[in-house]
Amino acid sequence: MENFLHLYSREVSGKDTRRVRISDLLEGMMLAEDIWSRTGMKIIPANTRITYHLLRLLGQYPLDPALEAVQIFV
Repeated sequence: MENFLHLYSREVSGKDTRRVRISDLLEGMMLAEDIWSRTGMKIIPANTRITYHLLRLLGQYPLDPALEAVQIFV
């Protein structure tokens, strides 16, 4: 899984971010923070560009109930 996610990750030099609800994430957005499951498993690391496949993956895991939104780079 980590190798797969590494393919979709890159370092981002910009520091401007905004909060987006998980349900509003779109392909092409870049995460500024990790997304964790309810059980404490990291699902998607920070600096990952969201793809169609990652959006589907998010739908398969029970997310941390406290996580309603995530920071993305703008």
